Amino acid sequence: MKLSGYTTIRNAKQMDYPFVATIRSLLTFCDEVVVADSSDEGEGTLDMLQDLMDEDERLQVFHVDIPWDAPNHGIYDGQMKAYARERCTGDYLFQIDCDEVCQETGMREKIEQVLAKAGPEASLIALPVVEYWGGKDKVRVDVNPWKWRLSKNDPKITHGIPYQMRWYKDGLLYARHGTDGCDYIYTDTGEVVPCMHFIKPEVEQIRRHAVTNPQATDMYRYWFQSVIEQLPTVYHFSWWSIAAKIRKYKHFWNDSWLTLYGEKGDKPTGWNPFFEKPLSEVTDEEIAEKARELATETGGHIFHTSWIGQKTNSITLEHELPSCIKEWAESHSDLSK
Repeated sequence: MKLSGYTTIRNAKQMDYPFVATIRSLLTFCDEVVVADSSDEGEGTLDMLQDLMDEDERLQVFHVDIPWDAPNHGIYDGQMKAYARERCTGDYLFQIDCDEVCQETGMREKIEQVLAKAGPEASLIALPVVEYWGGKDKVRVDVNPWKWRLSKNDPKITHGIPYQMRWYKDGLLYARHGTDGCDYIYTDTGEVVPCMHFIKPEVEQIRRHAVTNPQATDMYRYWFQSVIEQLPTVYHFSWWSIAAKIRKYKHFWNDSWLTLYGEKGDKPTGWNPFFEKPLSEVTDEEIAEKARELATETGGHIFHTSWIGQKTNSITLEHELPSCIKEWAESHSDLSK
């Protein structure tokens, strides 16, 4: 079996993503790694990617020019994933984002065990993801502990907006809420690809209760600890530093989400889910203070709406961070404190 890993990158040096750790993590168990990059010329990310290609011939980087000033540019996140996927040559494909890294040891063996158990009929398989909130001590329970991750290299499978979640305005494609624009879909019908899960309905019920129920939280923590010891797991650092995440919203993601759903013209100018004023007017001190509040007062929040003080539980897992991410994690841990 040939296994390909793939990811997408845009101005990752400027945005301070741990993309080098992401790529090196994939190279520990993949036979090839494909990167689709849309970084600006002279920003520095492409130079760093070239250095990584010089280190390992298994890494292939493809630069794509994307019109990031388009009114619906939020749809290009999924299209970039589709572009990277199309250039993979493995029998099975492993997708990861540029703020994620994989377990340090045993990934290939665990993946092969999962595929053997799933059987050849499985086109798409969900695997565990550890979602941090403000550092290692808080792992979120308010979001799914899985992500679509491992799939067959089938040309009929791509990334994009499911057909029932699409809408158009002035000839431009937009998404409805309920998709991030990156779903695994069939190229011919736009239907969502069925996914094989490791979570039973009763466990999902416990997770939902765990958001506010301490007893359920303990049960969920025990279950999730055993899961990450048995299955190939990815660690997601999107909210490791809450302050850094808010800055990413300020410079890119807030606008991207609004354009994905066609809401940029429907919201007040400068709307964002963190402050009652445009992010362009928010200082670093205000961001740091908001990050401290979120890190201490809640265990996670999904920012489709503003946080208004909702309390959610979190769990702490017993595990070591992969060595490839430790330096980055330590240098960013103080940003949300």
